[in-house]
Amino acid sequence: MVHSMVVLIQITTLNIAMNSQNRALLIILLSNNFVEIKGSVFKKFEKKNLYQISCSDIRERFQFIVLLLMVIIRNMTELGWKMDNFVACLPDAFLIIVSEIVVDWTKHAFITKFNEIPMTVYQDYTYSLAYDFATSQLENDVSIRY
Repeated sequence: MVHSMVVLIQITTLNIAMNSQNRALLIILLSNNFVEIKGSVFKKFEKKNLYQISCSDIRERFQFIVLLLMVIIRNMTELGWKMDNFVACLPDAFLIIVSEIVVDWTKHAFITKFNEIPMTVYQDYTYSLAYDFATSQLENDVSIRY
């Protein structure tokens, strides 16, 4: 229940930020991403912790894209599904997604640099995630057959 309310508040805030003539709320939302850098840049991390951070960033980015799509769909429904209105929403959505990517990239660059973690660790993370996904799908297939 609490999580649902938090997501609803996030969607509402994002909707207000994108539809407002005053860009102050959008700027606050974007600058809030930089708090994430400040909180994790100079801390000691192991590979296991970096894996958890990477998974969290993936989930956060996916959630942000879904929230943006919900706001755009809501705006398009409200404004009559005109292409001009869709194009008007794209710059703000693009700015939000790009700022999230830049902040995550900067955060990971600092963490790997200061903790002397090789960049090849991300390839290991990719293999681990792919293996986890494949085995979860295999378990689902087996349970469906029997």
